[in-house]
Amino acid sequence: MIDGDLMSMFSRIFTPELGEANAQERPLPATRKELFRRALHDHAYGLAGMSMLVGLIQLPGEIWTFLQFLSLKIDANDAAFSVSPDWLYSYLLVLWPCIAVSGPWMAGISRILRDLARGQEPRRREVFFSALRDSWKPFLLSAVISGAIPFFSLMAVVSVQSLTPDDRFSRVLLALFFLFAAVWFLIQPTLRVVMVTYRLSFPAMVWNAFFLTFRRFFPSLGIAFLSLFPAAFAAMFILAYPGSVALVLSVWAAYTLFYGYALRLLLHCSYGNRLCERFINIHIPGAKVDIGLAGEYEIDGGTADP
Repeated sequence: MIDGDLMSMFSRIFTPELGEANAQERPLPATRKELFRRALHDHAYGLAGMSMLVGLIQLPGEIWTFLQFLSLKIDANDAAFSVSPDWLYSYLLVLWPCIAVSGPWMAGISRILRDLARGQEPRRREVFFSALRDSWKPFLLSAVISGAIPFFSLMAVVSVQSLTPDDRFSRVLLALFFLFAAVWFLIQPTLRVVMVTYRLSFPAMVWNAFFLTFRRFFPSLGIAFLSLFPAAFAAMFILAYPGSVALVLSVWAAYTLFYGYALRLLLHCSYGNRLCERFINIHIPGAKVDIGLAGEYEIDGGTADP
């Protein structure tokens, strides 16, 4: 029975769970929240399977992280536990290419989840490889930057400790770097959708994601907090109960692998769809706005397929 459920879950990664006739019988949702909840309900097994596929894509980084944490030999009773900067340097330096190599494959996952967040039923296998072919370069560049930021952030933190009070120029540079790192994290939900939706240069993609994110800064900040909430909750629980490190990390890892990856990406794509349709599609003749909602409409003046 368990084997059958697992096979069904994996088969639904690339197989729509609702037929077109069934989908057409129901009225379209009126709000983006209803559309998001419907996607969660209709594609529960598919999202779980897709989350495990993301875990497979990110397997190099996960294996490296697991091996490095095993080498720490954490003592749950040691309240003063800490790691050395050298350990962090070596860990983050190897993690960087591990993140980078997973980037291109995330193009296919992001395109599928973008379509599911629109209430569409894509041919998932075809969409996956089509997005991989069309969008692997921007996703690779994005992953290289995302992998570099933790390593250089550690370098910045260590260098701050050696700065003198009069070294203002270096402090300004470090402040600008941390600002860039924060902005880069903040634009990820929108950047993911922009990269699989529009044919632009990578700098133009980043600029559009930046513009859209700060056009709706506080909602974007809320999405970032929701993305971080599971990890933050686990960290706070560990701080409150140091003896529960192994249990908490196991539960958090299981949640992330079996559902967390896909849930976070679906949230990102739903929010990114909203911003792109409201502030970019509205200016493209033939583009559609509020896709998947009862109020969906097309911009007059031509044809487009964003």
